[in-house]
Parts: sequence; structure tokens; C-alpha cells
Amino acid sequence: MKKKFITMALLIATGLSVNAQKKTGIHLLAIHTIGSSGGWDYLTVDQKNNNLFVSHGTQVNVLNKNNGDSVGVIHNTQGVHGIAVVSALGKGYTTNGGTGYGLRMLLDFLMNYGKS
Repeated sequence: MKKKFITMALLIATGLSVNAQKKTGIHLLAIHTIGSSGGWDYLTVDQKNNNLFVSHGTQVNVLNKNNGDSVGVIHNTQGVHGIAVVSALGKGYTTNGGTGYGLRMLLDFLMNYGKS
């Protein structure tokens, strides 16, 4: 009896595992290479301006989200991690682990303009 119970439990668990492996419809659309040293952390999309912000070591690389072309670089963001975009205000904000504070950015000019 115990052997049958264990066998049934394993069969049910296997069936659940197989169902958990179903395809989600998510797939890779494109690969964009950023040509500079350092790792990247977070990605943020600015839908209004079609920009993709990539925190990348000591800078934020800005790519066109549709074709991956470089739009610009926001420098002096030592240890940048997260990026928040407030399109309605034309501003963005970063968190910088290397400095212990964040920076404010002007989205139209792709530049930082002070600590936040």
C-alpha cells in the first residue's frame, strides 16, 4: 500500500512538473551590444521618448528601444544601479551605490544635473 502511494505521488509530481514547463510566449527579440567596460545592472524604458536606459558601471547608456542604436551616454554616475523615469516632468533619477546618493537627469538633454 505504501509503495503504491509513493508511486502515485511521484507520477502526480511528474505531471505537475511537466505542466509547469509550458511555453509562455516570451521570446528573444533582439540582442544589442554596448561597447564599454563594466557590467550592467537594471534596464528602464522611457516609452514617451522610445529610449532604453541601461545602468552600466559608471554611466547610463541610452539606446533607441526600437533598433538598439546609441542615443547617448549620461556620465559620472559612479556605481549606478536603478533608474527611474518621470516622462511627464522630463526628468529621471538614478541610485548610485558607488557614491551613496542618487542623481537627477534631464531626459531631453540626457545629462545629470545634481544630487537627488
